[in-house]
Amino acid sequence: MIKSYSIVIDEIDDVEIALNELKTQMSEINLLRNSIGIASVHPEFIRFGIYAAIAKAVPFQLVGMTTISQTTNGKAGTFLFSILVLTSDTCEFASGESDAIPLQGGDAFELTQKCYKETRSKLEKSVKLCFMYAPFIENNSIHKFVEAVSSIDKRVPLFGSLACADIDSMAIDMKVVYGEHIFNDKMAMLLVSGDISPEFYIGSATKESIVMPNMGEVTASREHFVMEINNMNIYDFFEKIGFFTGGARNQGLLTSVFIADKKDNNDNIISSVSRSLLTLNNEFATFGGNIEIGSVLSLAIVTKDVVLTTTKDLVSKIKEKYNSNGDKKTVLMYSCVGRRYSLLDEPMKEYELLNEEFANNGFCYLASCSGGEFCPTSETNAGVLNSEHNQSLIACIF
Repeated sequence: MIKSYSIVIDEIDDVEIALNELKTQMSEINLLRNSIGIASVHPEFIRFGIYAAIAKAVPFQLVGMTTISQTTNGKAGTFLFSILVLTSDTCEFASGESDAIPLQGGDAFELTQKCYKETRSKLEKSVKLCFMYAPFIENNSIHKFVEAVSSIDKRVPLFGSLACADIDSMAIDMKVVYGEHIFNDKMAMLLVSGDISPEFYIGSATKESIVMPNMGEVTASREHFVMEINNMNIYDFFEKIGFFTGGARNQGLLTSVFIADKKDNNDNIISSVSRSLLTLNNEFATFGGNIEIGSVLSLAIVTKDVVLTTTKDLVSKIKEKYNSNGDKKTVLMYSCVGRRYSLLDEPMKEYELLNEEFANNGFCYLASCSGGEFCPTSETNAGVLNSEHNQSLIACIF
């Protein structure tokens, strides 16, 4: 069993004041035999040295990422540094960092496997849950992170996020943190063994938000690059249906999402994932995750109502299951940055809603803005189906 606590630092430029905030909150935490901290930190805390000072002072390792919005146990905001402290006598935690990922799109598969195996070797028992935090590298397929872990341990669920920053400062501010180390080219991993049985929830687009259902079948793709739809060059296809992006990354793209459905021979959907379109040129479209040949695409528009409706639905499912048993559950959530942009003039509305729903209800929770989400979609006799997601709110409960 894992007990959890939250620490929130809001002093952004004075190290001594920030350390006093930490000291006050640590005095109320009873650490058990094994402990770890999952960090969500606004880039300003890194820039002014607050993160490094806190990481050095806490009596456990930190693993996490940068974010631009978050909420934890009654406090929601932009300029926050939050730590979800996990501590247990019956679970073990092991963490590690990977080798550098080539910034020009090198294959992350082997270095992810190496990191996983090295981190797993620190545990006495089998892995029950893998948390992963990775940088956004445009030409790197994030599906490789998922594939690397699942090909070693098919029954291990993978949960986590790509680092997040404002869209105009991604190259500078999007970081992974691991202890006192700060990276834009490495991933960090946290493995958990022992007495833990995590469950997962995903909220994305609603049926009502789909404006172009079954618009076409992917007929040529490679990982997160799609070259053809319905045997037509993808640029020409998008131009034909009136979906034109100009080829540049922009916030407008982040308020739409493509639903990629895999269907069986009877036209029944066997898997469904959300994918953001990142860039488009005359040769291919770059999506936020893997899209297989044969996937049928639908286009949805993510509005403010869609974001809040899917958030309420996800929270209702969690509260319906866990509020009745009286146990204090831990809820870790990541919400795509595209959902934040879809909230227009109320970018904090989702986090304020999560605060209202979870605060004083027996949950210890942390929700952060994400650059891309990792979460299992299902579990079968063959193992866990891990996947990357876009435009989604994901939750891990234990």
